[in-house]
Amino acid sequence: MSDYVTLAEAVSLTGKSLSTIRRLAKRLPNDAVKKEGDKYLIKRSVFGLDSQDEVSVVNQVANHVEYPSDNHSGGLDNQLIEAYRSQIQMQAEELRVKNEQIAQLLERQHETNILLNQRQLPIQETPTTDEKRNRQAGWVLIGLMLALLGFATYVSWRF
Repeated sequence: MSDYVTLAEAVSLTGKSLSTIRRLAKRLPNDAVKKEGDKYLIKRSVFGLDSQDEVSVVNQVANHVEYPSDNHSGGLDNQLIEAYRSQIQMQAEELRVKNEQIAQLLERQHETNILLNQRQLPIQETPTTDEKRNRQAGWVLIGLMLALLGFATYVSWRF
């Protein structure tokens, strides 16, 4: 019996998947894993395969391997989930309030536009040149009449 087993043999002996055995092999020290050609070999002693109860020891070793996703306890995960849920609920409430405020502001803007449209003065048309001449002539006549009236008053007081 050899001191080393192939990855395929380790899979069949342990009942674990090939990817699990590969992850285990990556975490082992260099002297526990060797490469022969294109195959990787793992020492039997790593799995405890020298003992009577090979499969149970292998399962214990494989179950003791810590993976990056296994370093959280169940309680911590539940606490994080609850914290995220409460944060999402709080943000959803804030979003609802902001949507109501936006709706109110849009309604006020609509009312303001209606009021401004009702209050706008009609645009006055610019007078034509004939109208301008007629106005100027009217002011000139008024001025002449005032001058004549003033002259007549002056003459009546003098004589």
